[in-house]
Amino acid sequence: MRLQASGFFDLQVNGFAGVDFNDPAATAEDIARALDALQLTGVTRCLPTLITSSFEDFARCARAALATGHAAVAGLHMEGPYLSPEDGPRGAHPREHVRPASLDDFSRRQAAAAGRMPPSPRTSATAAPRPCHGTRTSCGRNWPRTACGRA
Repeated sequence: MRLQASGFFDLQVNGFAGVDFNDPAATAEDIARALDALQLTGVTRCLPTLITSSFEDFARCARAALATGHAAVAGLHMEGPYLSPEDGPRGAHPREHVRPASLDDFSRRQAAAAGRMPPSPRTSATAAPRPCHGTRTSCGRNWPRTACGRA
């Protein structure tokens, strides 16, 4: 019996086939090769994920991912830099690039990503989650001191 499906949508892909999407040295060709390999697993659409880094590295990585023009790229997922700086919830994100949520910083990152970040930038433990620029925020990777996600 042969089964056909439309394909999977992976919401968070940090890299694949030996290519780290967060490596500023990764080229559009490297990323396209990784996305081609990812499609062989049944993933037809994805959000390349850019984690906490300097703005310069974020912008370089965003440009490389988008420059592929690959049909699998539905947008970009930004994970950080608006995370708790505390060990534990911060995970592997470099502490030196963690910062409080700021509309100005987010706007710069969204512009560097050509407006292609549809999912959720994460807020800091002290910033109130709020929609901005058509995105949604979440309280992941934080130890909030108050209830998260109040309407």
